[in-house]
Amino acid sequence: MKNPNSQEPVAPGGCERDHTTVYFTVEEVAERYRVSTRLVYEALSQGSMGGFKIGGSWRVSEAALQAFEQSGGFRRPKKFVNRTTAAATGRRRSRRPIVRKISI
Repeated sequence: MKNPNSQEPVAPGGCERDHTTVYFTVEEVAERYRVSTRLVYEALSQGSMGGFKIGGSWRVSEAALQAFEQSGGFRRPKKFVNRTTAAATGRRRSRRPIVRKISI
């Protein structure tokens, strides 16, 4: 079926197809940003990255990736800080060594 006003084929139902949009799989997105696929799945399910499912697999468009990058993308976590130290908890440590009595 052809559109009478153009030479482009028209899909059944009258919807024109856009063949210029590039779609990426989850694995391709993970490789592009050097993150795990788990992080990409989390971003998709939380809605912070736009995408859609075809069957059981996700697809992400180039425009959705650009929007995701502008919104901050994948933020790297800060270095781990041990919050159980005395300075973080505000408690002082005892300066006495722990001594146990051993009975023989």
